Amino acid sequence: MLGNAFQPAVLGQTTCSVVGTSTFFPVPGNGDCFIVYNSSTTVICFIESTGGSNGVTAATVAGSMAIAPGLTSPVLARHPGDTGISAIGSAAGPTNLYVSVGVET
Repeated sequence: MLGNAFQPAVLGQTTCSVVGTSTFFPVPGNGDCFIVYNSSTTVICFIESTGGSNGVTAATVAGSMAIAPGLTSPVLARHPGDTGISAIGSAAGPTNLYVSVGVET
């Protein structure tokens, strides 16, 4: 049996150029969850849902969720009030993360 489907928000995708220091990226679109694709073939990206009324939490290699090279994350929930993600790469990069916001239906 399949789980809930992911419905992307209209114009709810952004491209994040991830480097070796934590950077905040605003993510447009409405929705309580998101999917992340790491386009690199070698760099691991680490992410935190953050921003908005919750302030910005810097992503760390030691403590944040890893997105392996060439893979797409499962559907991830956004913290209520978050407006983006912070991300850091395991190497200087840059590498692209593609983030799509939406809802589970």
